[in-house]
Amino acid sequence: MKGRDWEEWRSRLTVLAEVLFVVLVLAMAYVYASQPARKESWAHIREKWRTLRRVFRDEPSVLVAPFDWSTVELHGLAQFEEKLEFLGCDVAITRDQEGTHVWQVTIWRALTSLEHDYTLYMHFVRPSDDRPFFAQADHLLGRQLHGGTMPTSQWEPGAIVLDAVKLPEEVQPETTFETRVGVWIPKSELRLEPETNLLEVDEHGRLVICQ
Repeated sequence: MKGRDWEEWRSRLTVLAEVLFVVLVLAMAYVYASQPARKESWAHIREKWRTLRRVFRDEPSVLVAPFDWSTVELHGLAQFEEKLEFLGCDVAITRDQEGTHVWQVTIWRALTSLEHDYTLYMHFVRPSDDRPFFAQADHLLGRQLHGGTMPTSQWEPGAIVLDAVKLPEEVQPETTFETRVGVWIPKSELRLEPETNLLEVDEHGRLVICQ
């Protein structure tokens, strides 16, 4: 190929490469626009949950601390009547003189000043079981991993709070189960309705998390 022909051919290749690059960028932009960051965040959370659940199932003596959620950008997965936002779930394993404990950790954000101390009802469901749940761990929302509770009436607007509760003993040996939660005030039976485009709300109005 003569020098002039080669220069023309190389020029055409350069133009073609630039066009392909622009097409690739536009395609990636479309993918990211159609897959919001919060979906990626939720996929990461679910994968971490599966991995850690295998850890405490296969090696219950291994200690697992909660992930440092302050290092990542958290996106809301569900809202409870514009008062509370569910951000994700985690798991922790601790050991003390009483033995090894597995904790279900949920991550929340206060959307406004909260007047009431809300209770989190947490139900554990087997996929093949007809019962609404086979175990539960209801508790005042805001229970801390190392003791004590910071009730929701003390949460500052915008604050991110990790709630931790020990998994019931009958849940820990299970290899497949779902955690379903709701927020309410037991005394008045006032319940906050969950709203979400990413998670499932079951027929009992419970938000399905940490599958």
